[in-house]
Formats: sequence, C-alpha cells, structure tokens
Amino acid sequence: MRWRRVAVIGGVVALAASASAVGWGLLAYNEVTRVDRSDPQVVTDQFLRAVFVRKDHPGAALYTCSDQSQDDDVWALRSELDRRESEFKVTVIVSWGAYDREGNDLRTSLTITANRDGVEQSSSEQVWRFHLVEEDGWRVCGADRVEGTVPT
Repeated sequence: MRWRRVAVIGGVVALAASASAVGWGLLAYNEVTRVDRSDPQVVTDQFLRAVFVRKDHPGAALYTCSDQSQDDDVWALRSELDRRESEFKVTVIVSWGAYDREGNDLRTSLTITANRDGVEQSSSEQVWRFHLVEEDGWRVCGADRVEGTVPT
C-alpha cells in the first residue's frame, strides 16, 4: 500500500514536470520563430530574402499586406530571373544594400549577378521602392522599380 502511494505521487510529480517542460518548450519555440515586423527595414530585408534568396512565396507573404497584387513587379522579376537561370544555365544572385527612407517608403539598390561555374557572367543594378504600411506590424504593401540614384 505504501509503495503504491509513493508510486502514484512520483507519477504525478513526473507528469507535472513533463507538462511544465512542454509548456516552456512551446514558449521558447514561439519566441524563436516569431515574425519580427517591428521595423520597416527588417521587414523589407526579410521580404527580399524570402523572394530572392529562399524563393519562398508563403514566407514572403508573412511580410506583405493582405492585398499582395501590389507586389506583382517583384514576383515578375523573380520569374524573369528563374527563366534566365534555366535558359542560360547560370546561377543568379540578388543582393541589396542600404535603405533610403522617405516616410513609409524605402528605396534600395538590387544588385543582380549571374554566375556560371563560379565566374561572374554579368551584373546589373536596379533601384526599387518598397511601400510599407503599419498593419499589425510593418508590412510591404507595394514594390516598384524606379529611376534614380542608388542609395548609399
């Protein structure tokens, strides 16, 4: 009888400890995977990384407004780069630099480089403007290529 009571108490303690560990684990996971929309530059950087580095449409959607049609120009560029990679058998790398902020708009220069076997085949720069809106955190709500100087 006494051993049974000790076993039950031990089981309850083990169950409570396990539940607590699971709770803390979920809380830690939530903190690590939280989408950071606190700053327009961070949001734009994560959006560009999702579009041009990871080629992840659902990932990019985490950083855009509900009406994503205003981002069509960026996706058209992504599609064009994919086509060129396939047609010319190159790897296209897109990078970007500093941001120039005017109100809710950020401008940056996209550097598009085509490589084959580790050798640069071509490189070009395009200036893009990203319009951001604070909608449950900052979100990209428009993107278009613009004429002008490259932000430094």
